[in-house]
Amino acid sequence: MLDSNKVKINIGSNTFIVKIILHHKGDKYNCNILLTEIIMKTNDRYQRGLKKIKEIYGDAWDIDFLDDISPEFGRYTVDFLFGDIYNLETLDARSREIAIIASLVTLGNANTPLKIHIRGALNIGCSKQEIIEIIIQTAVYAGFPAGVNALMAAKEVFNELNRQDTL
Repeated sequence: MLDSNKVKINIGSNTFIVKIILHHKGDKYNCNILLTEIIMKTNDRYQRGLKKIKEIYGDAWDIDFLDDISPEFGRYTVDFLFGDIYNLETLDARSREIAIIASLVTLGNANTPLKIHIRGALNIGCSKQEIIEIIIQTAVYAGFPAGVNALMAAKEVFNELNRQDTL
C-alpha cells in the first residue's frame, strides 16, 4: 500500500512512484513532486524471469499480484528468483519444482506458494501421483501435520484442474 501522499504512475512497462508534497502559505499552495522510485520492467533479468514464469506456470502466475501492496517485492520475485535463480543450469525445471515443493511442505504453512508450485510441477511433467509421493516422503521428516496441510493444498489444485478439465 502506498503512503497517502505517494502516487503510482504506469508508463509503458515501467512504474514510477512519486511523492506529492503540498506547501501552504497564506492562500497559496505550492506543489513539489519528487520521484521516489522507478520500477523498471524492461531489464534483462526481468525479461528472463518473465520468460521462465511463462515456461513453467503458463498463465496461472499473475506477476502483478503484489502491486497493490509492494510492487518492489513483485519485481524482486521476477528479477532475482525467476531471472537469476531459476535460470541456473544445473537443475532442470522439474527437479527444481520437486525441491521447492518439498521445502514448502516442510514449512507447513505456505499453502499459497505450495499450490502455485504444484501447478507448475504438473505443467512441466510431474504426475499427480509423484506430487503426492513427494508430500508423503517430505512428511516423514517435516511431520504429519505439515503433510496433511500439503495434501489438502494438492487436493485443491487437483480438484480445480479437474473442474477445468486440464488434469
